[in-house]
Amino acid sequence: MSLDTEAQIAWLLSNVGYVEDSDGNTPWSDRWGYPGGAWCGMYFQSGIEAGGGTVDDVTGNVPHTELTNTGAILFHDWGQWTTTPQRGAAVYFDWNYSGLNDNPDSASFWSIDHIGTVVDASGWPEYVETVEGNIFNSVVNTIRYNNGQIVGFGIPRGAAAEPTPPVVIPPIEAPPEIEEDSMNVYVGGNGKGQWFLQAGGNLVPVSKGDVVLKQRPAVNVVYCSDEFIARLAKALPVLR
Repeated sequence: MSLDTEAQIAWLLSNVGYVEDSDGNTPWSDRWGYPGGAWCGMYFQSGIEAGGGTVDDVTGNVPHTELTNTGAILFHDWGQWTTTPQRGAAVYFDWNYSGLNDNPDSASFWSIDHIGTVVDASGWPEYVETVEGNIFNSVVNTIRYNNGQIVGFGIPRGAAAEPTPPVVIPPIEAPPEIEEDSMNVYVGGNGKGQWFLQAGGNLVPVSKGDVVLKQRPAVNVVYCSDEFIARLAKALPVLR
């Protein structure tokens, strides 16, 4: 019972521009046994077959819908009726603007005049793109606005629902691992009266006169000799 919706739609669109014979006959009305008959439902059913599906009132992907309102009622009985379209669904119309309806006993269902196939539902609830047979005796690809003429949609059984576009969450960049900053400088001693500055992994001896701490009002000022700065610079990494 699987149905290839993409193959269904591709086949339906491949016939856009077709015009029926002068006697009103079409290949699809012949296929379904109603030569010269109104063929919108028969064109929809032929699209289902083109997608590898079947048409049967009990076991099919879709019910017979040559008579459009009985097809809509069967979709409802199957639990396949909705007022939200999806690609490949049957779309039913009432030219008298009865509007969307979910009640098969209502006048809207019995007033259904026409059926097409949903090509693109992304514009809903404002509109849907459709492909339809028997519009001006031809196959058309058009836009149908939600202006009251659309009664609802029949979802073929065995057709996968359109996937919901995944929510794209920007990757969260992990903060860099915190390592000991090689630019940090620490002061320490060896317990033998010798002091060092640790610059990264290097020890810089501190000799008398290298570093002088002088107190000023409200601030301490550290003075370093030029020689000590030169030794310290050799121990620190070069920033590029």
